[in-house]
Amino acid sequence: MKIPQELIDKIVSESHGRIESIILDKWRAKKDQWSLTYGYKSCDNQCETCKIHVVGTMPEIISMDFQLRTFQIPASEEDRRNYGDQRALNCKTIDQYVDGFVTCFTKGYTLDSIDEELGYVAGFKVVYLEGVSDLESAEKQIKRRIVNEVIANYKDEKSKEIFTEKAKQLNLI
Repeated sequence: MKIPQELIDKIVSESHGRIESIILDKWRAKKDQWSLTYGYKSCDNQCETCKIHVVGTMPEIISMDFQLRTFQIPASEEDRRNYGDQRALNCKTIDQYVDGFVTCFTKGYTLDSIDEELGYVAGFKVVYLEGVSDLESAEKQIKRRIVNEVIANYKDEKSKEIFTEKAKQLNLI
C-alpha cells in the first residue's frame, strides 16, 4: 500500500506544524478501504474547521486503486472513553493509538476474537513520523510496544501465552 508523497506533504502542510504522525490502517474500514489516522501534537476538537480532512478530494486520492478515508470518523461517547477524547476516531497521538489497541485487547476482546485485531496491528503502516526517516523501523517499534503493553496488562498467564503465540505467528515479536 503506497500513499503518494504529495498527499502526505499536503496533509502535513495543512496541519501548520500540528501533526506528528500519519498512520494508514484498516480499523473499522470496509474490505477495500483504508483510513488515515492523524497524530496531532494538540487537538482543540474543532473538527468543523479542521483543514486536514479536506484533502480527500485531491486528484492523488481519486486516482488511487483503493478507497482511502481521509475524512473524520466520528467517535461515540464510548469510543471517547476508550480511545481518547477527540471527537474523531482517526485523530490520535501515537500514545493514544497504542493505548487504543491495548484497551481493545485487555478490556474489550475475548481471546477468541483477537485474531482480527492483531491483523490490524500487523497491517497498519506508518507513512509519516515527524523527524524520522526510517519509518519501517519506527513502525516495528510501535507494533512491538503495542504487543508488549498488552502482554504486561493481561492478568492471567493463559491469556498472555495465547496472545504471545498469536503475535509471534504474525512476526510482531
